[in-house]
Amino acid sequence: MKFEKERSIEKLTAEELVEKLRPELEGEAARLESLGFEVGEDCRIDPEAFHGVLPVGEIEGDLKRVKETEKRFEKGSAEGELLETLKTLGVNDHWFGGRFVSLRTAKYDDIFNGVDNLIIDTKTFEPIAAVDTTINFRDKAKELQRKIEKGSAVKYGFGLSEKGVEKKSYKNLPLFIISFPKNELGKIVEDFKTAEERLRSDLKLQSELFPREFKNTNPEVKAAYERIGKILEELPEEESD
Repeated sequence: MKFEKERSIEKLTAEELVEKLRPELEGEAARLESLGFEVGEDCRIDPEAFHGVLPVGEIEGDLKRVKETEKRFEKGSAEGELLETLKTLGVNDHWFGGRFVSLRTAKYDDIFNGVDNLIIDTKTFEPIAAVDTTINFRDKAKELQRKIEKGSAVKYGFGLSEKGVEKKSYKNLPLFIISFPKNELGKIVEDFKTAEERLRSDLKLQSELFPREFKNTNPEVKAAYERIGKILEELPEEESD
């Protein structure tokens, strides 16, 4: 225990940072469940909850594909797990005044649709897809150009409406990149607020930049970027401690 106390948070490994956040992540999963979002202890959407919405055989086939893929490739890195955890807890509990709900996607959507998080505005019910990286979002955008232009899909998703939470699939979602510098991950774990100002600026810039830079952007996706841009513009200034 003494050894652990002497180590600064910046020197903890990604695995140790994930473990440090695990109690908060499990607490957030319980809160999401209470709101009607069927997720596991890691805040990941559970495909088994979609029985009655999608054919049983289709769900079982998707789960089998996930298992087969995970056998062929190494499972996600600890750094990837940390990034998704930060994004989930940050959006839900620490950033944007709690206006958005962030759910980790089912492994199927993570692997085959390339979407890490489904984020929903609780006021307008606008959904967005998000991926995380420790690379500058401008560089990552080039790699993801096709998904930005065509829009992203989430097969096992949730939506919000005046009636409450509903299970649904999505196409043509605007894709946003949430990037955290690798050398700042420990600081964010210690104080999520250190990332909010830059994140707000990045997302607002992406909502304007992506439709402009990528000329072949689907009109429906382009309109979604514009709507999200307005939402971000209208957010109140972040509170200073």
